[in-house]
Order: sequence, then structure tokens, then C-alpha cells
Amino acid sequence: MHRDRLIIRAVLCLLLGLAAGCPPPTPRPTPPALLPRQIRLHPFTRTWQGGEGGAAGGIEARVEAIDHFGDTTKAFGTFRFEAFAYRPHEADPAGRRLAVWSVQLADAEDNLTHWDRLSRTYKFRLMWPRAVAAGESFALRVTFAPPEGLRLFDEQVLVSGE
Repeated sequence: MHRDRLIIRAVLCLLLGLAAGCPPPTPRPTPPALLPRQIRLHPFTRTWQGGEGGAAGGIEARVEAIDHFGDTTKAFGTFRFEAFAYRPHEADPAGRRLAVWSVQLADAEDNLTHWDRLSRTYKFRLMWPRAVAAGESFALRVTFAPPEGLRLFDEQVLVSGE
């Protein structure tokens, strides 16, 4: 009887010792707080003149990448811009697609080429395939695809020449 109790105590001590030596469970990975969590077409986004009669020759798109804390941050990945004919009074203002541009910011050099330190935005000069008449409205949509993670979107309605 005394021997049985001794064996039980020895087994319990062994189990407790093994349990105490186990590493704690690894926490679930959390997304890095400094990576973009949101993008927005900055209000400085505008068309620039380049065509005849004041027609827009392109778009100067300003994109702000915003991190987990709500601060502007830098972003590595692909920015895809799409311009659509504007459909007023519709839930989705994007009509027929007018143009598509894709810009990849894969390394530091590409990133710094488009980074504007003053506004803390990325600046992209997008050339229209055809001039857009002054006063014509269109929807500009930007999609950001990072190397890993979810795609981020924003959209803004612009007026050519303004």
C-alpha cells in the first residue's frame, strides 16, 4: 500500500514537472501595425491639362496609405488605377471603363520615386490614352495589392479641368 502511494506520487511529480517545462502556447500572429490598413485618394488628386481646348492630358493621383494607428505610412505593392465614365445618381458611380494604369512599387527606389515628402502621399502622373474634355466627370478607383494581405480600395469622382 505504501509502495503504491509512493509510485502515484512519483508519477504525479513527473507529470507536473513535464507540464511546467512545456513552452507556453504561441499567441496568434497579429498584423504588423505599421503596414497599410487603408488607402485613400487624397483631396489633392486632380487632372492636369495637356490636351487642346483645356482637355485633361492625365490625372495626378495622390494616394495616402494609412496604418493601424491612423498615421500615414509607406506601402510596397501594386497600385492599380481605373477611370470610369461617371453615372450620377447610381449606387456605383462607375460606368464604362475609360482607362487602366498599373504601377508597381516593389523596391525602395520605385517607392521613393513616387513618394512626396511634403504631402506624405504617393504621387502618380497617369497619362490619358485620349484627352478628356474639360468639365467631364469621371470616377477614379484605386486598388492597392500588397505582397501579402488583403487588397485595399478607394474611389473618388473627379471633374476634368478642376
